[in-house]
Amino acid sequence: MRKLSGIVALAVVLVLIGLLPLPAYADGGTPCPGSLPTRLAVGDTGEVARSFSSLRNSPGGLVIRVMYTGARFTVLEGPTCAGGLTFYKIDYGGGLVGWASESAVASPWGAQYWLAPVEDGDGTPTACAGSLAPRLEVGDTGRVARSFSSLRSSPGGPVISVRGYHEEFTVLEGPVCAAAGPLIWYRIDYGGGAVGWASESQVISPWGSQYWLEPAP
Repeated sequence: MRKLSGIVALAVVLVLIGLLPLPAYADGGTPCPGSLPTRLAVGDTGEVARSFSSLRNSPGGLVIRVMYTGARFTVLEGPTCAGGLTFYKIDYGGGLVGWASESAVASPWGAQYWLAPVEDGDGTPTACAGSLAPRLEVGDTGRVARSFSSLRSSPGGPVISVRGYHEEFTVLEGPVCAAAGPLIWYRIDYGGGAVGWASESQVISPWGSQYWLEPAP
């Protein structure tokens, strides 16, 4: 019994210092304090979203290859939390298989995703470098998720009006990945002729990683 208790205690210590990988949550969850919400799942096709991504022999292990922007892969396993980051086991083809971290809250380039899902077959973006995963669809009723949201004449264009917390709208068009960031944009209608484009979310903002717009309950 004492030996078993010792093993359990050691496992707890390893988890606390980040040496023992933990399972992470898919579909937008993140138990990994150093990572952004997860956007990949087993079976997805993904690609390197930044200038490079390190492929490792284990979560947080030794680098076996550096892959560059646009390199595509298939997700085999994960997410797994190791060293505070979310890792996936991925396959680039040709026998090149390993583990890579999906994102980082803090890096020399700020908060960012290293890996991203590839667009759906119909061209609808499932990832946009400056935004979180889209959660709205055409026909949805949405609302302002923060203290304000800027309604613009076009994606990234001049501001038409500033809308307040929990003001509701109908989604007319989108998502579109465009403008600086780039960001996910939707064309929306607040009623009374107030129609324009608004960004749904940002990975980096003065208030951190957040959604400006959200589906109405």
